[in-house]
Formats: sequence, structure tokens, C-alpha cells
Amino acid sequence: MTVKRGYRFRLKVDDALQQRLVAIAGCCRFVWNKALALNLNRLPPPGRRRLPVEG
Repeated sequence: MTVKRGYRFRLKVDDALQQRLVAIAGCCRFVWNKALALNLNRLPPPGRRRLPVEG
């Protein structure tokens, strides 16, 4: 029998570091959303998608 365990921890940071971490997380989210939008824009509209043809 395998026992899976998880750990929760919290960093103790001061206000300046917390603000910086929030800013970094916001930048990462912006880049992720931008890359997602670029990839979704490459696809055809939902009604026009074609399945790949094996051949």
C-alpha cells in the first residue's frame, strides 16, 4: 500500500518582498495569457476545424 503525503508551508516575507512576488506572479500570468491567445488565434474558428487526415 502506497501512502501519499502532501505538505503545506507558508513563506514568512516582509511587505516589500510580498509586493515583489505579487508583481512577478502578475507578469508571469500576463505572458501565459499572451502566449495562450497567440496559440488560440492560430486555430481556425470552432465550426471550421478539420480533423487531420491520415494518408
